[in-house]
Amino acid sequence: MKSQLTAIALMMMSLWAAAGETNHVIRLSVTSDDADGTQVNMTVPLSLLYSFEDVIREALTEIKIEEHGIDLREIWNAVKDAGPTDFVEILEGETTVKISTSQTHIVVATDGDGDESVNAMIPFELCDALFTDSEDFDFENLMTVLEGMSGTDIVNVESDDENVRIWIE
Repeated sequence: MKSQLTAIALMMMSLWAAAGETNHVIRLSVTSDDADGTQVNMTVPLSLLYSFEDVIREALTEIKIEEHGIDLREIWNAVKDAGPTDFVEILEGETTVKISTSQTHIVVATDGDGDESVNAMIPFELCDALFTDSEDFDFENLMTVLEGMSGTDIVNVESDDENVRIWIE
């Protein structure tokens, strides 16, 4: 029976893939070691984001950084063009906080004897999709980028009493 179910599942996935359908989701997992042992698991189909397209567009147009003479797209392009760079490094005791870029990602990481470890790798493609002029914002491109991040962890936070993970599956 188990092998029949596996065969049916594989056949369904093959048909789905052949049809060009995607079923990517954003997942959030929070586990806490507090007295309650709180756990949060959230799954949001990427297709649900289409329902929020207007809200996302509005949020991007409400960013008024340009009024202060700051061009976020220009700053982003300069960061990306700098190549792999360690932009910020803070050493405190045996704890290190580092913000850097690789060839393809912005990397935020902490390590050491602190009670919290943060690892975030933000793909340049995602930043390219987000850091654009609001009138040039391409929602379809954002969705394509998010779908392409399938299997990728976006954020991991590990502390003595809580773990948070956000990824696309």
